[in-house]
Amino acid sequence: IIGFPQLLLETTELTYEQRKYIESIEVSGKRMLDMINAYLDIFKIESGTYNYHPSSIEIISVINEVKSDLNMRMKKKGVNIEIQNHNLNNGDSCYVHGEKILCYGIFSNLFKNAIDASPANSEIIVKVEKLYDYSRIVIENQGAVPLEIRDSFFNKYVTMGKENGTGLGTYI
Repeated sequence: IIGFPQLLLETTELTYEQRKYIESIEVSGKRMLDMINAYLDIFKIESGTYNYHPSSIEIISVINEVKSDLNMRMKKKGVNIEIQNHNLNNGDSCYVHGEKILCYGIFSNLFKNAIDASPANSEIIVKVEKLYDYSRIVIENQGAVPLEIRDSFFNKYVTMGKENGTGLGTYI
């Protein structure tokens, strides 16, 4: 999945649109590999063998990256994600301490759940607040967690109403 797009891009007979689609396939393949590695990391965390290497991460850029990667999913449902930076001036950064790939996986799963649970043509609000010694990120949507799974929503393998749901999204 990652190698063939590189070979195709070496061809000069592609239109601009074809190149964009192939580049998108390549990026998605790399992202899929990152997510597979993230699931392996979850296994390592659960088994106590994970080597955590935190660093300073600009979290708004991670959130924007996830939003961009989920653009097709949002368009299909008619849902928009609005990112609101509270207590931050335009251009200010919001750094957190963690691992970028783990943060990406967390937001990817939370956004996917918010998109899937939201009514068509609605908006998801992501509020990023920089407080004194920590940051707070709140995700609001108009959907609701089904009553039947509300008490176990964040447990492993809990899912409802998703044909291909694994029940790992909110657990992660």
